[in-house]
Amino acid sequence: MGASLSEGRYRSAEGALECPWHGYSYSTATGELLCNPNDAIFGCLKELYQSYQPEKRPEYKLQAYSYELRAGLVHVRRPASL
Repeated sequence: MGASLSEGRYRSAEGALECPWHGYSYSTATGELLCNPNDAIFGCLKELYQSYQPEKRPEYKLQAYSYELRAGLVHVRRPASL
C-alpha cells in the first residue's frame, strides 16, 4: 500500500521483515506473508458475520530481489525495468 519497507523492522530470529505501517510480516527468504496482525485484532468480529469466508484471504507476497551485504549495508539488485 505504499509503505517503505526500508523503514520496516527486520526480525532476524524469524527471518522476517515487518511493514512499518500495517505490521504485516513477510519471509525474507520467500516473500510470503507470515503474519497478518488484523487476524488477531479483528478475529472476534469475523465470527459475527455470515459473509466472512476465511478461505478467501488475499494473498499478499513481496517481490524478492537479489542482494548482497557490503560493509554492513544491504545493496539490492533491482531488475532494469523498474
